[in-house]
Amino acid sequence: SWNGGACCGDAAKNNLDDVGFLQKLVEDVRDRTGAERIFGAGFSNGGYMVSKAAHLFDGISPWGGHQTHLNTTRPTPIAMHHGLKDGVVKVTGCCQGAKCCCGIDERSDECVHFFGVYERWLRVNRCASSDVVEQAHAT
Repeated sequence: SWNGGACCGDAAKNNLDDVGFLQKLVEDVRDRTGAERIFGAGFSNGGYMVSKAAHLFDGISPWGGHQTHLNTTRPTPIAMHHGLKDGVVKVTGCCQGAKCCCGIDERSDECVHFFGVYERWLRVNRCASSDVVEQAHAT
């Protein structure tokens, strides 16, 4: 697991410094490859992780897991994905009869709908429009 903040598993319970690990990894990749841009992607717990570490990347793509508290004020390209029928990390913010987030961890102090997190990213990225194509195709 990753210590994605509000989510989950042993890495979060043991407060592992996974942001520090990813920082060293990004630095190593840049040094070894000369890459000008590094992007982060993650699914579920990994989605929480790349969201938490967004400040390390030139863009992120979290799938099925998102931080409600954005860890950056720097505009950051993002492709967010979440299934409406996800039974673990609910698109509604996990508050239907369970602790945030879904009872996985008690540290999350706020429940935010997926599209609420999307709106926060719009503000960080200084976007004027909130057109969401995915709503029309969501399953």
